[in-house]
Amino acid sequence: MLVKRLSFVLAALVFIYGASAQETNAQYFDNKDVTILVNAGAGGGQTRVAALIADTMAQYLGSNTSIVVKNIPGAGGIKGLNVLSEATKADGLTLMFGTSNAMAQLLGKEGVRFDLSRLGIIGVGSINYVTVASTQTKKGLAERSSLMEQENLIIGGRSLTDGLGLFARLPMEVLGVSYKYVPGYQSQPKLNAAMQAKEIQVLGTGHVGYLKFYRDTLVADSKALPLFYHSPVLDDGSQQVIDLYEGKVPNFVSFYQSVLGKAPNGPMWEAYKWVSRYQIRPQGLFAPPATDQKVLDQITEALTKTLADTSFVAAYTKQNGMKPNFLVGEEAAGFIAEAFNISDAGLEGLKKLTTKK
Repeated sequence: MLVKRLSFVLAALVFIYGASAQETNAQYFDNKDVTILVNAGAGGGQTRVAALIADTMAQYLGSNTSIVVKNIPGAGGIKGLNVLSEATKADGLTLMFGTSNAMAQLLGKEGVRFDLSRLGIIGVGSINYVTVASTQTKKGLAERSSLMEQENLIIGGRSLTDGLGLFARLPMEVLGVSYKYVPGYQSQPKLNAAMQAKEIQVLGTGHVGYLKFYRDTLVADSKALPLFYHSPVLDDGSQQVIDLYEGKVPNFVSFYQSVLGKAPNGPMWEAYKWVSRYQIRPQGLFAPPATDQKVLDQITEALTKTLADTSFVAAYTKQNGMKPNFLVGEEAAGFIAEAFNISDAGLEGLKKLTTKK
Protein backbone atom coordinates (compact mmCIF):
# COMPACT_ATOMS: atom_id res chain seq x y z
CA MET A 1 0.00 0.00 0.00
CA LEU A 2 1.36 3.35 -0.97
CA VAL A 3 0.92 6.53 1.01
CA LYS A 4 -0.42 8.89 -1.63
CA ARG A 5 0.16 12.57 -1.46
CA LEU A 6 -2.22 13.44 -4.30
CA SER A 7 -2.82 16.95 -3.03
CA PHE A 8 0.92 17.60 -3.27
CA VAL A 9 1.06 16.32 -6.85
CA LEU A 10 -1.91 18.37 -7.99
CA ALA A 11 -0.69 21.50 -6.23
CA ALA A 12 2.78 21.14 -7.75
CA LEU A 13 1.49 20.69 -11.29
CA VAL A 14 -1.08 23.49 -11.06
CA PHE A 15 1.49 25.87 -9.60
CA ILE A 16 4.22 25.09 -12.08
CA TYR A 17 2.09 25.13 -15.21
CA GLY A 18 -0.61 27.57 -14.26
CA ALA A 19 -0.73 31.10 -15.58
CA SER A 20 -0.21 34.16 -13.44
CA ALA A 21 -1.15 37.81 -13.72
CA GLN A 22 2.33 39.30 -13.44
CA GLU A 23 3.78 40.43 -16.79
CA THR A 24 7.34 39.93 -17.95
CA ASN A 25 9.29 40.07 -21.18
CA ALA A 26 12.45 38.75 -22.80
CA GLN A 27 14.53 41.57 -21.30
CA TYR A 28 13.32 41.04 -17.74
CA PHE A 29 16.73 39.95 -16.39
CA ASP A 30 18.79 42.50 -18.34
CA ASN A 31 21.08 44.58 -16.08
CA LYS A 32 19.80 42.80 -12.97
CA ASP A 33 21.62 41.11 -10.11
CA VAL A 34 20.47 37.59 -9.22
CA THR A 35 21.34 35.75 -6.01
CA ILE A 36 21.45 31.96 -5.72
CA LEU A 37 21.14 30.83 -2.12
CA VAL A 38 22.79 27.53 -1.16
CA ASN A 39 21.31 25.76 1.86
CA ALA A 40 24.63 24.26 2.94
CA GLY A 41 27.94 25.51 4.29
CA ALA A 42 30.56 27.13 2.09
CA GLY A 43 33.24 24.98 0.52
CA GLY A 44 31.17 21.86 -0.11
CA GLY A 45 30.04 20.22 -3.33
CA GLN A 46 26.70 22.04 -3.50
CA THR A 47 28.36 25.44 -3.36
CA ARG A 48 30.87 24.44 -6.04
CA VAL A 49 28.13 23.26 -8.40
CA ALA A 50 26.03 26.37 -7.71
CA ALA A 51 29.01 28.58 -8.56
CA LEU A 52 29.54 26.75 -11.86
CA ILE A 53 25.88 27.15 -12.79
CA ALA A 54 25.92 30.83 -11.83
CA ASP A 55 29.00 31.55 -13.94
CA THR A 56 27.40 30.19 -17.11
CA MET A 57 23.68 30.82 -16.60
CA ALA A 58 24.07 34.59 -16.21
CA GLN A 59 24.75 35.01 -19.93
CA TYR A 60 21.61 33.05 -20.82
CA LEU A 61 19.35 34.94 -18.41
CA GLY A 62 19.91 38.38 -19.88
CA SER A 63 22.27 41.08 -21.04
CA ASN A 64 24.66 42.30 -18.34
CA THR A 65 23.01 39.98 -15.79
CA SER A 66 25.10 38.96 -12.78
CA ILE A 67 24.61 36.00 -10.44
CA VAL A 68 26.19 35.67 -7.01
CA VAL A 69 26.09 32.69 -4.64
CA LYS A 70 25.25 33.09 -0.95
CA ASN A 71 25.37 30.29 1.63
CA ILE A 72 22.58 29.86 4.21
CA PRO A 73 23.45 26.69 6.13
CA GLY A 74 21.49 25.34 9.07
CA ALA A 75 19.25 22.43 10.14
CA GLY A 76 20.50 20.18 7.34
CA GLY A 77 19.23 22.54 4.63
CA ILE A 78 15.87 23.35 6.20
CA LYS A 79 16.87 26.91 7.11
CA GLY A 80 17.68 27.85 3.51
CA LEU A 81 14.39 26.45 2.21
CA ASN A 82 12.48 28.34 4.90
CA VAL A 83 14.23 31.57 3.91
CA LEU A 84 13.39 31.00 0.25
CA SER A 85 9.77 30.29 1.13
CA GLU A 86 9.13 33.03 3.67
CA ALA A 87 11.53 35.91 3.34
CA THR A 88 12.27 36.12 -0.35
CA LYS A 89 10.54 38.40 -2.85
CA ALA A 90 9.00 36.35 -5.65
CA ASP A 91 10.57 38.30 -8.51
CA GLY A 92 12.96 35.65 -9.82
CA LEU A 93 15.99 37.57 -8.60
CA THR A 94 16.56 35.27 -5.63
CA LEU A 95 16.73 31.53 -6.24
CA MET A 96 18.03 28.60 -4.24
CA PHE A 97 20.28 25.73 -5.27
CA GLY A 98 20.61 22.85 -2.86
CA THR A 99 18.93 19.91 -1.22
CA SER A 100 15.16 19.69 -1.62
CA ASN A 101 14.72 18.11 1.84
CA ALA A 102 11.67 16.19 0.66
CA MET A 103 12.17 13.74 3.54
CA ALA A 104 11.95 16.46 6.17
CA GLN A 105 8.64 17.65 4.70
CA LEU A 106 7.36 14.09 4.21
CA LEU A 107 7.95 13.29 7.87
CA GLY A 108 6.74 16.66 9.15
CA LYS A 109 10.03 17.35 10.92
CA GLU A 110 10.27 20.16 13.43
CA GLY A 111 11.25 23.49 11.91
CA VAL A 112 9.92 22.75 8.41
CA ARG A 113 7.91 25.74 7.22
CA PHE A 114 8.44 25.29 3.48
CA ASP A 115 6.17 23.40 1.08
CA LEU A 116 7.87 22.03 -2.02
CA SER A 117 4.57 22.03 -3.93
CA ARG A 118 4.50 25.84 -3.71
CA LEU A 119 8.05 26.43 -4.90
CA GLY A 120 9.01 27.01 -8.50
CA ILE A 121 10.80 23.78 -9.40
CA ILE A 122 13.26 24.63 -12.16
CA GLY A 123 15.57 21.60 -12.20
CA VAL A 124 16.97 18.80 -10.06
CA GLY A 125 20.40 17.19 -10.40
CA SER A 126 21.85 13.90 -9.25
CA ILE A 127 24.73 13.17 -6.91
CA ASN A 128 26.61 9.93 -6.47
CA TYR A 129 27.14 9.28 -2.77
CA VAL A 130 29.96 7.30 -1.19
CA THR A 131 30.22 5.99 2.37
CA VAL A 132 33.74 6.57 3.69
CA ALA A 133 35.17 5.02 6.86
CA SER A 134 38.34 5.63 8.83
CA THR A 135 40.66 2.63 8.80
CA GLN A 136 41.78 3.59 12.30
CA THR A 137 38.81 2.23 14.25
CA LYS A 138 39.20 0.32 17.52
CA LYS A 139 39.15 -3.02 15.69
CA GLY A 140 40.78 -1.73 12.51
CA LEU A 141 39.08 -1.40 9.16
CA ALA A 142 41.75 -1.97 6.53
CA GLU A 143 39.41 -4.13 4.42
CA ARG A 144 35.70 -3.70 3.63
CA SER A 145 34.79 -7.13 4.95
CA SER A 146 36.01 -6.01 8.40
CA LEU A 147 33.03 -3.67 8.59
CA MET A 148 30.85 -6.51 9.90
CA GLU A 149 33.16 -6.86 12.93
CA GLN A 150 32.89 -3.21 13.97
CA GLU A 151 30.94 -2.00 16.99
CA ASN A 152 29.68 1.43 18.03
CA LEU A 153 31.08 3.29 15.06
CA ILE A 154 30.84 7.07 15.36
CA ILE A 155 29.08 8.55 12.33
CA GLY A 156 29.04 12.26 11.52
CA GLY A 157 26.53 14.23 9.43
CA ARG A 158 24.56 17.45 9.08
CA SER A 159 21.17 16.46 10.47
CA LEU A 160 18.78 13.54 10.90
CA THR A 161 17.42 13.91 7.36
CA ASP A 162 20.33 15.01 5.16
CA GLY A 163 22.00 12.84 2.53
CA LEU A 164 25.46 12.96 4.07
CA GLY A 165 24.18 11.37 7.26
CA LEU A 166 21.64 9.07 5.61
CA PHE A 167 24.16 7.41 3.30
CA ALA A 168 26.36 6.66 6.29
CA ARG A 169 23.67 5.52 8.74
CA LEU A 170 21.20 3.62 6.57
CA PRO A 171 23.75 1.06 5.31
CA MET A 172 24.72 0.31 8.92
CA GLU A 173 21.05 -0.14 9.82
CA VAL A 174 20.49 -2.55 6.94
CA LEU A 175 23.72 -4.45 7.67
CA GLY A 176 23.11 -4.54 11.42
CA VAL A 177 26.32 -2.71 12.39
CA SER A 178 26.01 -0.68 15.61
CA TYR A 179 26.83 3.02 15.64
CA LYS A 180 26.35 6.38 17.33
CA TYR A 181 25.31 9.35 15.22
CA VAL A 182 26.70 12.86 15.76
CA PRO A 183 24.85 15.52 13.70
CA GLY A 184 25.75 19.18 13.40
CA TYR A 185 28.57 19.17 10.83
CA GLN A 186 27.14 21.65 8.33
CA SER A 187 29.59 21.15 5.47
CA GLN A 188 31.86 18.55 3.93
CA PRO A 189 35.02 20.43 4.99
CA LYS A 190 33.86 20.22 8.63
CA LEU A 191 33.16 16.51 8.28
CA ASN A 192 36.58 16.01 6.71
CA ALA A 193 38.25 17.87 9.57
CA ALA A 194 36.28 15.80 12.10
CA MET A 195 37.47 12.55 10.52
CA GLN A 196 41.07 13.74 10.47
CA ALA A 197 40.75 14.73 14.13
CA LYS A 198 39.30 11.25 14.84
CA GLU A 199 36.08 12.75 16.19
CA ILE A 200 34.09 10.56 13.78
CA GLN A 201 34.81 7.30 11.98
CA VAL A 202 32.21 7.11 9.19
CA LEU A 203 30.57 9.70 6.96
CA GLY A 204 28.67 10.06 3.73
CA THR A 205 29.92 12.28 0.93
CA GLY A 206 28.83 13.26 -2.53
CA HIS A 207 31.15 12.39 -5.39
CA VAL A 208 32.51 15.94 -5.54
CA GLY A 209 33.39 15.83 -1.85
CA TYR A 210 34.94 12.38 -2.25
CA LEU A 211 37.24 13.60 -5.02
CA LYS A 212 38.21 16.82 -3.24
CA PHE A 213 38.56 15.70 0.36
CA TYR A 214 39.21 11.96 0.49
CA ARG A 215 40.35 10.06 -2.62
CA ASP A 216 43.77 11.67 -3.02
CA THR A 217 44.40 12.35 0.68
CA LEU A 218 43.00 10.13 3.43
CA VAL A 219 42.19 7.23 1.09
CA ALA A 220 45.51 7.50 -0.75
CA ASP A 221 47.30 7.47 2.62
CA SER A 222 45.29 4.38 3.74
CA LYS A 223 43.75 6.39 6.58
CA ALA A 224 40.26 6.02 5.12
CA LEU A 225 38.42 3.51 2.96
CA PRO A 226 35.51 4.03 0.53
CA LEU A 227 33.14 1.29 1.68
CA PHE A 228 30.52 1.44 -1.08
CA TYR A 229 28.73 3.84 -3.39
CA HIS A 230 25.00 4.48 -3.62
CA SER A 231 22.76 4.64 -6.68
CA PRO A 232 19.04 4.03 -7.31
CA VAL A 233 17.79 0.53 -6.44
CA LEU A 234 16.11 -1.01 -9.49
CA ASP A 235 12.83 -2.97 -9.60
CA ASP A 236 14.68 -6.31 -9.46
CA GLY A 237 16.46 -5.30 -6.24
CA SER A 238 19.83 -4.71 -7.87
CA GLN A 239 21.50 -1.32 -7.89
CA GLN A 240 22.23 0.91 -10.86
CA VAL A 241 25.85 0.49 -11.91
CA ILE A 242 27.97 3.65 -11.93
CA ASP A 243 30.92 3.15 -14.27
CA LEU A 244 33.02 5.68 -12.33
CA TYR A 245 33.33 3.23 -9.43
CA GLU A 246 33.28 -0.18 -11.09
CA GLY A 247 36.32 -2.23 -10.15
CA LYS A 248 37.23 0.28 -7.45
CA VAL A 249 34.30 0.64 -5.07
CA PRO A 250 31.29 -1.75 -4.87
CA ASN A 251 27.71 -0.53 -4.74
CA PHE A 252 25.92 -1.11 -1.46
CA VAL A 253 23.69 -3.98 -2.64
CA SER A 254 26.69 -5.87 -4.04
CA PHE A 255 28.56 -5.39 -0.78
CA TYR A 256 25.59 -6.57 1.29
CA GLN A 257 25.22 -9.73 -0.78
CA SER A 258 28.96 -10.43 -0.67
CA VAL A 259 29.14 -10.36 3.14
CA LEU A 260 25.73 -11.77 4.06
CA GLY A 261 24.98 -14.02 1.09
CA LYS A 262 21.35 -12.96 0.69
CA ALA A 263 19.20 -10.10 -0.53
CA PRO A 264 18.48 -7.25 1.92
CA ASN A 265 14.99 -6.89 3.39
CA GLY A 266 12.99 -5.21 6.15
CA PRO A 267 11.77 -1.66 6.89
CA MET A 268 15.26 -0.15 6.81
CA TRP A 269 15.86 -1.74 3.41
CA GLU A 270 12.58 -0.23 2.18
CA ALA A 271 13.73 3.11 3.57
CA TYR A 272 17.07 2.68 1.80
CA LYS A 273 15.34 2.06 -1.53
CA TRP A 274 13.42 5.33 -1.17
CA VAL A 275 16.53 7.24 -0.12
CA SER A 276 18.56 5.72 -2.97
CA ARG A 277 16.11 7.23 -5.45
CA TYR A 278 15.06 10.52 -3.91
CA GLN A 279 18.30 11.51 -2.18
CA ILE A 280 20.36 10.71 -5.29
CA ARG A 281 18.68 13.70 -6.94
CA PRO A 282 18.60 16.02 -3.94
CA GLN A 283 20.11 19.11 -5.54
CA GLY A 284 17.59 21.40 -7.13
CA LEU A 285 17.24 24.92 -8.44
CA PHE A 286 14.13 26.48 -6.90
CA ALA A 287 12.29 29.81 -6.98
CA PRO A 288 10.08 31.30 -4.22
CA PRO A 289 6.34 30.61 -4.09
CA ALA A 290 4.18 32.76 -6.40
CA THR A 291 7.02 33.51 -8.82
CA ASP A 292 5.50 34.47 -12.16
CA GLN A 293 5.32 31.55 -14.59
CA LYS A 294 6.90 33.59 -17.39
CA VAL A 295 9.85 34.35 -15.14
CA LEU A 296 10.13 30.65 -14.26
CA ASP A 297 10.06 29.78 -17.96
CA GLN A 298 12.95 32.17 -18.63
CA ILE A 299 15.01 30.70 -15.81
CA THR A 300 14.22 27.15 -16.95
CA GLU A 301 15.29 28.01 -20.49
CA ALA A 302 18.51 29.57 -19.19
CA LEU A 303 19.27 26.47 -17.10
CA THR A 304 18.57 24.21 -20.10
CA LYS A 305 21.02 26.20 -22.23
CA THR A 306 23.56 26.13 -19.40
CA LEU A 307 23.41 22.35 -19.14
CA ALA A 308 23.98 22.09 -22.91
CA ASP A 309 26.84 24.60 -22.94
CA THR A 310 30.03 22.75 -23.93
CA SER A 311 32.25 24.91 -21.74
CA PHE A 312 29.97 24.33 -18.75
CA VAL A 313 29.84 20.57 -19.36
CA ALA A 314 33.64 20.45 -19.58
CA ALA A 315 34.10 22.49 -16.39
CA TYR A 316 31.44 20.49 -14.54
CA THR A 317 32.96 17.18 -15.62
CA LYS A 318 36.45 18.27 -14.63
CA GLN A 319 35.27 19.42 -11.21
CA ASN A 320 32.88 16.57 -10.45
CA GLY A 321 34.39 13.62 -12.30
CA MET A 322 31.11 13.08 -14.17
CA LYS A 323 28.87 14.86 -16.66
CA PRO A 324 25.89 16.87 -15.35
CA ASN A 325 22.71 14.81 -14.97
CA PHE A 326 19.68 17.05 -14.42
CA LEU A 327 15.93 16.84 -14.88
CA VAL A 328 14.46 20.18 -15.95
CA GLY A 329 10.97 21.68 -15.99
CA GLU A 330 8.12 19.15 -16.16
CA GLU A 331 10.39 16.17 -15.47
CA ALA A 332 11.85 17.87 -12.41
CA ALA A 333 8.40 18.76 -11.06
CA GLY A 334 7.18 15.19 -11.58
CA PHE A 335 10.20 13.76 -9.81
CA ILE A 336 9.70 15.96 -6.74
CA ALA A 337 6.01 15.04 -6.65
CA GLU A 338 6.82 11.31 -6.83
CA ALA A 339 8.98 11.60 -3.73
CA PHE A 340 5.81 11.84 -1.65
CA ASN A 341 4.74 8.31 -2.58
CA ILE A 342 6.31 5.78 -0.23
CA SER A 343 5.46 2.30 1.02
CA ASP A 344 4.25 1.85 4.59
CA ALA A 345 7.37 -0.16 5.44
CA GLY A 346 9.61 2.51 3.96
CA LEU A 347 7.83 5.22 5.91
CA GLU A 348 8.22 3.17 9.09
CA GLY A 349 11.95 2.84 8.45
CA LEU A 350 12.40 6.55 7.77
CA LYS A 351 10.52 7.53 10.91
CA LYS A 352 12.64 5.21 13.01
CA LEU A 353 15.85 6.42 11.41
CA THR A 354 15.10 10.10 11.87
CA THR A 355 14.34 9.75 15.57
CA LYS A 356 17.39 7.61 16.36
CA LYS A 357 20.90 8.91 17.03
